[in-house]
Amino acid sequence: MATFTARLRQAEARGLGTVFNITAQGAMSVLYNFDGTHGKFPYGGLTLGTDGNFYGTTSVGGSTNLGVIFKITRAGALTVLHTFASGDGITPYAPPIQAADGNFYGTTAFGGASGYGAVYKIMPTGAYTVLHSFDLTNGSRPFGPLVQGNDGNFYGTAYGGVGTTDMASYSKLPATERLPSSTLST
Repeated sequence: MATFTARLRQAEARGLGTVFNITAQGAMSVLYNFDGTHGKFPYGGLTLGTDGNFYGTTSVGGSTNLGVIFKITRAGALTVLHTFASGDGITPYAPPIQAADGNFYGTTAFGGASGYGAVYKIMPTGAYTVLHSFDLTNGSRPFGPLVQGNDGNFYGTAYGGVGTTDMASYSKLPATERLPSSTLST
């Protein structure tokens, strides 16, 4: 029987969000109720890792109340892999994606070195690296997820910056572990 797992923004019990499981026939069960300590308000979806676990983010909560990256098993055992701090990005609205190298990559809408968002890499073990901090000259507030193209680069959008409030596109070359953030279109 096919089963789909997703997240609700608000949980009825606590109002902080849930991870739930639903079958193709509509039978639903809650796997995890967020409690604030382990994150709250999971706006994005989940990413199924090659290890069979799901990976996601919460926009706030955790020990700093600035959001977390978490891993959750199909049985509902949740592990916080990273708690965000202002300098490494805060308020992620999208889940990380798993890339061809086995690591996860994602965005935060705020925080980073300049406060305008960041692109990060997190290993399945929880080792976290900021790859790029936005500074308005190359975009700001990347709300959406990244996508890895056939060329191995990551692509995404940033809400503003580059001298306007239009969207800016950016890419990241995985081999360099840097994000040069050239504007593709505005």
